[in-house]
Amino acid sequence: MSKFRSDIRQWKSVADFRAHLSSHHPSVAWWALGVTLHHTWKPRRQDWRGFKSMESLRKFYTAKGWDSGPHLFIAYGSPDPADDGIWQLTALNERGIHAGYPANHRHWGIEVVGDYDKEPWSMPLHDLVEGATLALLDWRGLAVGAKTLKGHREWGSPKTCPGRAISMDIIRRDFAQAQMREQ
Repeated sequence: MSKFRSDIRQWKSVADFRAHLSSHHPSVAWWALGVTLHHTWKPRRQDWRGFKSMESLRKFYTAKGWDSGPHLFIAYGSPDPADDGIWQLTALNERGIHAGYPANHRHWGIEVVGDYDKEPWSMPLHDLVEGATLALLDWRGLAVGAKTLKGHREWGSPKTCPGRAISMDIIRRDFAQAQMREQ
């Protein structure tokens, strides 16, 4: 079994995350042509414990025989607000495992912490997911579209990611409008 490739980090804000990205040339992630959104289902928001949860997830993926996992985990509404933010599991310059082929070879995987089959994201969570997603796409010079922003279920998976309560058409519209406002 290959060693699991992880680089656990936390950014408390989108501005901090963008600053991190700006310190690296986007060519280090030449293969990344978009973002695939997921939801963890478990752990739920109320179960999220920041670094401790990230270590548990690393062990979970390692036990599956994977050598990497999704790239980012977005948490908001944790029992301890210090655990909220943008968490990295797999380095952004490496391909991760999150949605099968071809998604793993072309997209970063972002897990939104929680179960969004019955309830949508809160506005603060929506804004954090939007900010992290746009930071990645902007860094690579990519516009929001049907090929650059997908839900896991749109890759033909039986999973509901990023949750039944999340309309990818609405998410793409909202994120595209936000990206246009940035320019």
